[in-house]
Amino acid sequence: MFILTFSMFYFVVPFIQMFFKTYRDNTSLFTILLNQMSNGEVFFNLLMSAICLLLIIVSYHLRFKSMGNIKFKETWKQKGLEGKVLYKKIKLITDIIFLVGVASIVLLIFEVGSLKTYLALGSLTRGLDKSPTDYIGSSYLQLVTLSVIILIPPYLYLYLYRLKNSKIILLKFFISLIFAVLFLLYNQGRAPLVIFFLPFFFAIGKRRKKGVLGLAILFGVGLFLLAYLDAIFQYLAYGYYAVEQSGNYITEFLSQFSYPFANFSLRNELIQYSGYRYMYDYVIWPFTMIPSSILELIGISKESIISVSTFNTKAYGAFLGVDPTGGIPVDLLTFNYYQFGYFTLLPMCLVIGRILRRLDLIFYFFKNNFAIRIVLYRISFSMIGILNNADLSAIVRNRLDIVLLLLIIIYIYIYEKRLIETKRSEQ
Repeated sequence: MFILTFSMFYFVVPFIQMFFKTYRDNTSLFTILLNQMSNGEVFFNLLMSAICLLLIIVSYHLRFKSMGNIKFKETWKQKGLEGKVLYKKIKLITDIIFLVGVASIVLLIFEVGSLKTYLALGSLTRGLDKSPTDYIGSSYLQLVTLSVIILIPPYLYLYLYRLKNSKIILLKFFISLIFAVLFLLYNQGRAPLVIFFLPFFFAIGKRRKKGVLGLAILFGVGLFLLAYLDAIFQYLAYGYYAVEQSGNYITEFLSQFSYPFANFSLRNELIQYSGYRYMYDYVIWPFTMIPSSILELIGISKESIISVSTFNTKAYGAFLGVDPTGGIPVDLLTFNYYQFGYFTLLPMCLVIGRILRRLDLIFYFFKNNFAIRIVLYRISFSMIGILNNADLSAIVRNRLDIVLLLLIIIYIYIYEKRLIETKRSEQ
């Protein structure tokens, strides 16, 4: 998934940009600037992206010590005491997340006055000149970040249901699914809505693999639905809708997915505008989660904590002499280039390769664990949302559900691996 997503952003986009000039999009700040580049400039940045991916792949395959072969067969059918203990722990964690997520959304609905207003907030608060505090009290702002965790329970409840068929668990699954959809409609993100349901397509039903063909079909369907999802969000916010068709999928593709490559191609210009960050973005993300009232007690103003994404968006506005109406996220490569140029970009590519290798080893541990597959799919497909918005502050704030799911998977991995090692030592 990482290589597929990386290729889509940094290889497919520039390829289309060079060879399908008549289909270029010219409606967004990043596509306007990308269209001003020559084929030589686009090709050079494609090569630079390829070098970064090569470093990631080489680092991924480096073996400093033998990791051993992992064999883990059908452990999801465990019915022993250890399996019951793990089941109860995950069930407790899921129930807590479920209650916190539902409570956050319900409180926000009461705060804004109605369900309709809540669903419209995503559109009403988009843009740098708008703030959630125009509609939500400052004491409720943390609930906005916290409510994203409602996206976790549907996957974990389905996992638990496969371990033990329970009508109560099934009921919780459907309730959590309803609230998850409400959050996604509030969030007004088309890609998150499609990606949320993607794992269910791959994990529900028979255990056969859907493969790359299934991904291609779903990607095509998702691209087709983009304009119609926009119409739904527009109706929720303003009471009317209009379906805008660009006339072809290639133009729509470029308008939606070319900003990571545009960022990376403009990396030197972006640095000239904002300056290097010197790993600042690797340090400030915890503070973005802390309420401003608490930060003020230790002498820190939250307004002084400016994320790299804010500078990135303002830079585009400055280049074109306009006032940006929406944010332009920072992709994975540009995020690390922002820190200290190639001195941070290239080493971080090596680090990313090692992280991916470790994650793959953990995922391989669950190779024959059909029950947990839905959770693994969710984490894998979320690569799309992490590669195109790699700002750690944004990941922890907007993708808190993925962060927690990953921590839960690591917890299950450690628990069951220790259990296997204990049984081996007793034999």
